[in-house]
Amino acid sequence: LNVLQGFAPHFDDVDVYILQLEGRKRWRLYPPRSPNDILPRFSSENLDPEELPEPILDTVLNPGDLLYAPRGTIHQAVALPGGPPSLHLTLSSGQRCTWTDYLSLLLPAAVQIAAESDPSFRESAPRRFGGYMGVVHSDKTDSDTGRQRAAFKKKVLSLVQKLLDDDHLPIDASVDQMYREFMHGRVPPLEFIVPELKMNRPKIPTERAKTDSSNDAKGELTATMQIRLVSDGCARLAMEGEAAVLYFCSTNSRNYKDKDENSLPFADHCAPALERILEAFPRYVRIGDLDSLSPEEQLIVANVLHENGVVVAKKG
Repeated sequence: LNVLQGFAPHFDDVDVYILQLEGRKRWRLYPPRSPNDILPRFSSENLDPEELPEPILDTVLNPGDLLYAPRGTIHQAVALPGGPPSLHLTLSSGQRCTWTDYLSLLLPAAVQIAAESDPSFRESAPRRFGGYMGVVHSDKTDSDTGRQRAAFKKKVLSLVQKLLDDDHLPIDASVDQMYREFMHGRVPPLEFIVPELKMNRPKIPTERAKTDSSNDAKGELTATMQIRLVSDGCARLAMEGEAAVLYFCSTNSRNYKDKDENSLPFADHCAPALERILEAFPRYVRIGDLDSLSPEEQLIVANVLHENGVVVAKKG
């Protein structure tokens, strides 16, 4: 039987969903080669077929068949002749969404918070601690070095414990920062990429319209109008210092992170109004009912969101 190679065996850093659209394709899935390959955070290079274990699945996909390969599953595809060209669609999920990725945001932020609020984190490290700490000293057993090393480790562990015991962990803020990254890589809502749905999307002003002083050009909203998000989850609010920053994906490129991230900074007292808009979806919110803001601020916030494609508007 003549075959055509699809791609060499490898594993990915995402969960993979494979939908066979046309023709046939043989798929072989293999278990991890070692514990280090379980749930990898990064994809592999092409692997040598001679070094692979026995496959856990050897199957042929026909049009309409769906195959799921969890993150880290070694897989290999070969197109089969004797019919139309083989074509499959791959969808993926879960990239960079592990506890490691979350903690890598949480712990540095916790150290920063602790350093700002607790003097013990700002104390100087012991004088000449490099003379008894470090890999070159790790095997030394003499009494003086041993005591110094023990005292150093005790201090480090006490600070780590204090970091965990005290209210230094920005658990929610770190989740927001993780979703900030997700928002940057997310495709824009369907209203921005599917022609049939374009009637539902807001009209984003051109540079000429943005500088035009007429109300018609700016498309200004009024207090009696109502607004809602363009789509569920198209924006994420994060508190950063004294600013409430709204990250959004409605004007993202269809190519992965092909543009700078979209964000809108507001004064921190705007956060309750922004939260209300985010949590109301799919319901509309009357602009004049954003009572945590002054009437002028209500219009400024609503117009900025609308002009940047974050919300749609309708008459009240």
